[in-house]
Amino acid sequence: MQLFSCPFCGPRGASEFRFAGEFGNARPEGATVTAHIAGPGEVCGRVDLFAGPVFTVSALALSSGAALALPARALRQVLESEPACLRRFTVDLAVVVTTLTRAVADLVFLDVTGRLAGLLLEWASADGAIALPGTQSELAARLGVTRQTVNTALSRLAH
Repeated sequence: MQLFSCPFCGPRGASEFRFAGEFGNARPEGATVTAHIAGPGEVCGRVDLFAGPVFTVSALALSSGAALALPARALRQVLESEPACLRRFTVDLAVVVTTLTRAVADLVFLDVTGRLAGLLLEWASADGAIALPGTQSELAARLGVTRQTVNTALSRLAH
């Protein structure tokens, strides 16, 4: 049995969902919204662990890598038997809820240009330079708008 390091409670003798990629929702007509871009080693599927067999988001790998999986039942058993692991898992889930709550507030209270400006500020380096980490279409998916709307908002910010 291979041991791995659980992000919540240390070494474990199994695997769990760990993935680096883009998470979001896709609609049948092809529109997408990117909810989160995960980094290497991040855990995904936390909500689906308790939501049942229906997946709340889909995942798309932005680069080559590997995903490890643990059956939901086995992970729930670990969380039930290891209070420290459950606490760390709960804190991680609280961060997800806080992030999504902030995103909903931005959708309600900020226009597209304001949301774009906030995202660009997050990506800005110490010297103020901003390198877009993808295409305008990918940026639009992060903001929940069309590419044309992002292009218009970028033009507004440039002037």
